[in-house]
Amino acid sequence: MIHGWLRDSRLHSYLYTTCTDWPPATEELMEMYCYLFYQFDQFWEQKKPENVMAFVPIKEEFKKLYEEQLAQTPPTIIMRL
Repeated sequence: MIHGWLRDSRLHSYLYTTCTDWPPATEELMEMYCYLFYQFDQFWEQKKPENVMAFVPIKEEFKKLYEEQLAQTPPTIIMRL
């Protein structure tokens, strides 16, 4: 997900506003990965899927939520655990 957003430039605006250096350091990308991993885990638990076959639809719903946030100007993702 993050790799795709980097490739199609969706994350660039967010990273420009939050990172002190360009290109962003590996640590900043890892923080974002960990944040999204944690958020997806919370989202998954909230959805209470019947089985693992629900993974793709739930992942797509989660992805859409974050893509909407990234599309805003400025991006509204606030990384808080």
